[in-house]
Amino acid sequence: MQVNDAINDRDNLYGKTVFLTGVLYLDRDSQYIVSNMSDLGKKGRGIQVLDHELEKLLLEKVSFWLGGALYQDSIEVTGEIIKSENDDFRLAIGNLTRFKLYRDERSYDILG
Repeated sequence: MQVNDAINDRDNLYGKTVFLTGVLYLDRDSQYIVSNMSDLGKKGRGIQVLDHELEKLLLEKVSFWLGGALYQDSIEVTGEIIKSENDDFRLAIGNLTRFKLYRDERSYDILG
């Protein structure tokens, strides 16, 4: 499921486990997923990622980008749709069971 589809159907998805594809944006202040690169920086078009260990797990397996965000990469994630802790986002994904990152024609299994 694409991020924008999940946002549009959020009322039916709360509490459900979903598989999402999109682009991860992660910096020191926030981590969220958007549908595509053109939506980066638009938190209202994103889903907040609620996993306090994700940054650590990413750093163990994939180097971060220099300058700007630490990560801006295509991903696949499976987790539970929940209400966001941040008013900038309409919903969040937590309780992650699978997380895969794609960069430079390679894939990295971060979780699951």
